[in-house]
Amino acid sequence: MCLVYIVSGLYKVQGHVWQDGTALFYVLRVPEFTFPALSHFVYENDFLVFSGTYVTVLFLVYFPLGVLVPALRPWAAVMSIGFHLGIALLMGLTGFALTMVACDLVFLSRGLDEAISLAGQLLQRVRSRVGDGSTPGVNSPGEKGLPAPLPTAEKVG
Repeated sequence: MCLVYIVSGLYKVQGHVWQDGTALFYVLRVPEFTFPALSHFVYENDFLVFSGTYVTVLFLVYFPLGVLVPALRPWAAVMSIGFHLGIALLMGLTGFALTMVACDLVFLSRGLDEAISLAGQLLQRVRSRVGDGSTPGVNSPGEKGLPAPLPTAEKVG
């Protein structure tokens, strides 16, 4: 599996359109591999084309490292799912994308579990900082230990 990714990534690196960051533009304009509204939105945005092209190559070349190094497995699992969901949504290749996610998760299921637990811990930390839903730094009337509000000036007239 790792060999498929690294060979695909290294093959792409050799191509001119992958080097100059425009490959995604041409891929998304092929009528057989187009999801009408979404593909059109992406290939008309230079930033999305450029970043999508380079993220694709980086993912393909470094994915084997994410599989082989246990500390990187959560990130590799999340990137793999995101990458293949992008293929499914942008190119309409849902069967291929779901098959590849399933194959990747054979190697990365523990990494996905770790990523989900890390995301849960992060969400719990954010919720504990926000507290009961009040905006941090804004004093609610009637809270204990807070200074009394300043008196307002009334018009005398």
